[in-house]
Amino acid sequence: MSNLLFRSAQPHELPQVLDLIDTAFTHYTETPDVANGRSHVELFTAVYNRPDLDPELIVVAEDTATGRLVSMASLLPKPAQIGTREINGVVLSPVGTLPDYRGRGIAEQLLRFGLQLAKEKGFTFSCVLGHPTYYPRVGYVSAFPWYRLSQTLPEQLTAGADTRAFQNGDLHALSEIYNRESSGFFLTPTRSLNWWETELAHLGEQGRCFTDLQVFTQGEEIIGYASLGEADDKLVLKEVSVSDNAHAPAVLNALYTLASTRGKTKLQATFPATTSLGLHLKRQGATETIHAPSAWMFQVLNWETWLEAYAIYTGMGMQLTYDEINHQLYVDGELSPTLQASPEALTKLTLGLHTSDELEILGLLTGQDSHRLFPKRAPYFNLNEALF
Repeated sequence: MSNLLFRSAQPHELPQVLDLIDTAFTHYTETPDVANGRSHVELFTAVYNRPDLDPELIVVAEDTATGRLVSMASLLPKPAQIGTREINGVVLSPVGTLPDYRGRGIAEQLLRFGLQLAKEKGFTFSCVLGHPTYYPRVGYVSAFPWYRLSQTLPEQLTAGADTRAFQNGDLHALSEIYNRESSGFFLTPTRSLNWWETELAHLGEQGRCFTDLQVFTQGEEIIGYASLGEADDKLVLKEVSVSDNAHAPAVLNALYTLASTRGKTKLQATFPATTSLGLHLKRQGATETIHAPSAWMFQVLNWETWLEAYAIYTGMGMQLTYDEINHQLYVDGELSPTLQASPEALTKLTLGLHTSDELEILGLLTGQDSHRLFPKRAPYFNLNEALF
């Protein structure tokens, strides 16, 4: 459509953007779901009032013939770390188009506009939880499926850790537990003490990370925490961290008891990157299913920063630069004819998503340099690749 204008939304247009979200998510499928539309409006009303928001990254497509906003997307700042290097990313959420304007490629054009704007603003990467065949059209790489772990409570409950609601004095302990468990990930969200203070001051509010936050203790020691939800007969584990792998059984038994007390018959982990507890759940026989069609996807926006952080993280002692046009990788300023990869392939290589023999099979890279520069690691958030 030639009469479309892609631009940042203006502050006074936020009510129109929220109306668009309401309509788009009410009519997300062929069967209208008013509750789905309203829940998205409530969530993003809160999100769009967050102090860390970059309002220019709420982007819209305007039909200039009518002045109507017909599609929207927002890229929400997400500070992160690769090893000890601080980088800035954006999470794409949500994306919505009015039903009458769907099927014309409008959202795809809008996303390209928004991602270019984020790149110009200095953001290093973007991630999105969405359909694995749609978002690659605008440069995202499917990093891993969105798994769910589900387990029926055991018939006999065993004593576990003590459980209580979060208290203000727990803040430092929870921060330390999260940092310890996430320290092995290639890419981790940045959670400073100020971040924790802000989140926990608004515990349970829409648009925040934590809702029902429970703390697990043994004696005076805090050994873990869990952010919980409920769905039908399930106690939903939204986020769980434990201070040490050895404490996972005690925390899991405490969760079994808590679920039973609340009249639930199952545990469900919708975010199975709860490394220690997720692996313990699998050992206990939890069923893992792919929550189709969603997958977590990544896109690198600034290769210079990304590869610099990657080199520091892996300790390789070499400088990597990437020619995005010719798909050529340089090592210490030298061009190697064997080191050539598309942005999608290079993203997978740095995230550790390839299998041990995939380099040769796919022909992404050849020679010893491939294994030296991109050693196989357990991928970020992928329980299937983690070692028991």
